[in-house]
Amino acid sequence: MNQCENDNDKTVDHDERVRITGLAPGRYDAKLTDKRGRTCIVRDVEVKDGVFAIEEKQMTDCERK
Repeated sequence: MNQCENDNDKTVDHDERVRITGLAPGRYDAKLTDKRGRTCIVRDVEVKDGVFAIEEKQMTDCERK
């Protein structure tokens, strides 16, 4: 599910909050691509009350396209 679709410009900046829809609370793997073109898989991200955060230090499984 692409949660960026919930944002007006369809992207999420590092300090921006976006409404999370269609996910029950739990732990998920997240895939993201940053502005530098790096695609990362962040595993076991906790989603609670429609909110989650990913920190730079969690972005260890990455590759550049």
